[in-house]
Amino acid sequence: MLDFLTNSLFFGVAVSLAAYEVGSLLKKKFKSPLLNPLLISIILVIAILVALDVDYQSYNISAKYLSYLLTPATVCLAIPLYEQIEKLKSNWKAIIAGIISGIISCVLCVYAFSLIFGLTHLMSLPGIGQSKADAIIAYRNEHGAFKAPEELMNISGIKEGVYQKIKDSIKVN
Repeated sequence: MLDFLTNSLFFGVAVSLAAYEVGSLLKKKFKSPLLNPLLISIILVIAILVALDVDYQSYNISAKYLSYLLTPATVCLAIPLYEQIEKLKSNWKAIIAGIISGIISCVLCVYAFSLIFGLTHLMSLPGIGQSKADAIIAYRNEHGAFKAPEELMNISGIKEGVYQKIKDSIKVN
């Protein structure tokens, strides 16, 4: 029965809508800004998927119909925004300050998480994980600076396929 439900065409839609409704009810009852219905629905959907052992891809396939409905609704938000264009123009400084502070906080969070989780610039390259990044650093420490980008293919685990993915992202000084 559980397989039937989780593989249903509308499982994702039903779970998403039910979770959002729970979030809306909590917001109305407790009137707390922390009980944002969208935030609550995300947390509930994750909890349900974990509890039922449903992978995200299966959920997403069945929830795509909800996305088809939300996309035009999002576009429709442009109409009331356009109707408030004068208010937006008069508050442009606050809007720009909000955008800039959002960008700064995003960059700082990414930097902090990279420090916390020990991520390196090498690991941001496609196909390069922790073990290959360690192998690149060990090779460089043993053989000195790279003389040509193709020299990366001398490292165990980096062959033509991986090299082709990263060659445009690397340069040798």
